[in-house]
Amino acid sequence: MSNKRPDKIDINYLKALLDMLIPSKRKIILLEGSTDIDFLKILTDKSEKDILFIDANGKPNIEQLFIDITELQNNQYILGVVDKDFGDIFEKKYEWDNILQTDFTSIEYYYIYYSGFYSFAREILSKEGINKFLGFQPSLDLDRFKSFLHTSLKALTKLRVLCFKNGYHIPINNIFSTYKDKQRKFVDSNNRYKKFKNIFDPKLFILDVNLLLTNIRTSKEYTEKCSCLDFEKVKEEYNLFEIDESLILTNGHDLISYITCLYNKYSNSNTKGDRDIEEIMRCSITEEMFDEYECTKQIRQWILN
Repeated sequence: MSNKRPDKIDINYLKALLDMLIPSKRKIILLEGSTDIDFLKILTDKSEKDILFIDANGKPNIEQLFIDITELQNNQYILGVVDKDFGDIFEKKYEWDNILQTDFTSIEYYYIYYSGFYSFAREILSKEGINKFLGFQPSLDLDRFKSFLHTSLKALTKLRVLCFKNGYHIPINNIFSTYKDKQRKFVDSNNRYKKFKNIFDPKLFILDVNLLLTNIRTSKEYTEKCSCLDFEKVKEEYNLFEIDESLILTNGHDLISYITCLYNKYSNSNTKGDRDIEEIMRCSITEEMFDEYECTKQIRQWILN
């Protein structure tokens, strides 16, 4: 298993692991990825329980594990946490009490909606270059800055929702991934922003749909996995498709990469990677903030009880 990328972990391995662990009645949390684990570790520091986090590598794996292993279902020692698909529009309902859906489309969005975001904006985003570009100071007008993020990410949001609705398997995440070697064994998530920044309008620093679609169309991943798609049809559907602009619906990694790009371009400070920015955002939250939203409140209660 050691030489496989995390996204190649076989679900049968996870099933065997859980079959071994379930009888121990040890508390186990199944999460979609490693950054989700990092997000929740602040709570385990406050718990006297030995809690095991398992990176199930995606929502489909978590859902399949609950379907196939009846011992997981409504088990008080097991908790599954999955991202909510595109807000209330496509929210799923689960029949088991021990699967929770995040209040936002990704765990990363708690960083900007928790009250601790003010501290992050004041310490990291309140740079002269950023203030000049935005025309205001983010920490003094958080709502305006969040609205700016909504607008900047709208192009990618629209494409992700359109693909979800129509079943287009465009590997957007793979297109933005970077790899440490030619064998493409390991995703270098800290440098994701380097490819992400290639889809910005250089003047407005807003994601440009034409640049985005061109990057997708010319990528190896698109050619291999989406060769049957009519690209012009996708573009036409995109131009006709509208979503609620008040919602951020895109992937949480997109949010982190965007803030990283914004910081690196306009702060005149040392360059930071995605994980650097995410770590600073994570350090701005406290245990008490988990009570600000329903899902994280339930997670906190489950961990600490």
